[in-house]
Amino acid sequence: MSEDALAFPIRFRGYDRNAVEWELHELRVALDYAQAERDRAVARALAVEGSDRTGVPASATVQWLIETAEEDARRIREEAAQSASECTGRAEELLRHRVELIDQAQREADACRAKAAEEARDLVRDALDKAETLLGGLRESEAALRRLFDSGALAHMPPPRGPIDDRVVPSPVPHRFDPQRIDPQRIDPHDDDPHTGPIGGLLPQLPVVHNAGEMGPKVVAPQSPENAS
Repeated sequence: MSEDALAFPIRFRGYDRNAVEWELHELRVALDYAQAERDRAVARALAVEGSDRTGVPASATVQWLIETAEEDARRIREEAAQSASECTGRAEELLRHRVELIDQAQREADACRAKAAEEARDLVRDALDKAETLLGGLRESEAALRRLFDSGALAHMPPPRGPIDDRVVPSPVPHRFDPQRIDPQRIDPHDDDPHTGPIGGLLPQLPVVHNAGEMGPKVVAPQSPENAS
């Protein structure tokens, strides 16, 4: 028997019971085999010694010892072979079971991936359908609003936003402010209105134009002759 320290796997603050029982079984088998071999060797030694001393065949007792030792050795070998066969069978069964578990897990994983991919495609398809429906509704609303503006029913409201027009709007004729035109009698210091205030009547009236693409009127400031050139 080997003198090396045995290393058992630890489980739950102790050794694995199956590993310990298997090692003890192996030790018992080895011990029985060693004892049988020792008994057979002793019997043969006694037989040889008796034959040398008396010159007669071994006695019936020595022969019985030899046969018993051989029978024990044969029984031990058969038990060891049977135990090894059983262990091999259990190992093969465990291996088959593990292979089946791996195959089942792989099939389940493939099914989950396929289901997730199908759900993702459904979500994307639904989102695209909803976006298309919403876009169609917006187009219909825009067309209806344009028809209302074209009919004149909403003439008091600014026109809907349209494509940007890059056409240049002509600048109005510049107007110079003349301080000599201010009449002190017409100035009301308490009037804050920019059109009727102290100098409101003397300011030029800024033209109002509608730029395409704007929602409301836009005031165009006059340019000085220097900037206009």
